[in-house]
Amino acid sequence: MIDGSHPSHSSSSDDRIRRKIEALGNSLSLPTVRKALGVLEGEHASNRRGGNDDPMDIRVDPSKRTTQQLFRGFMHSLGSRTEGNDFNKGALDCALGIVNRDERYLGIYEFCVWYYKLLKKEGLIDEGPVRQS
Repeated sequence: MIDGSHPSHSSSSDDRIRRKIEALGNSLSLPTVRKALGVLEGEHASNRRGGNDDPMDIRVDPSKRTTQQLFRGFMHSLGSRTEGNDFNKGALDCALGIVNRDERYLGIYEFCVWYYKLLKKEGLIDEGPVRQS
């Protein structure tokens, strides 16, 4: 219930939090916003996929790393090289997509691996970064 009509959650504090979450809806993925609103409004975990009592489902990739760990590791691997917001957002989106097994990002990943191998086979790239800053 996003309208605030839930009887046990009608305080002004909850309303302020709800407004902040809804405002973030433009910058966060819809499932994240739904999950945050569900926690705020007392959604029971058994109504969600997995059905456990943990209100937040911490997802990891096959290496047991979270999205945040993957993103931070990638950014650290860049060393002193700095990139713009779009680059950083793209990296974070990819990490999130891979961890969530999103078909779009799995396709992007498979293409990038294939393309890298193609260019390497043709002698067009070495083991360095894709581009210099």
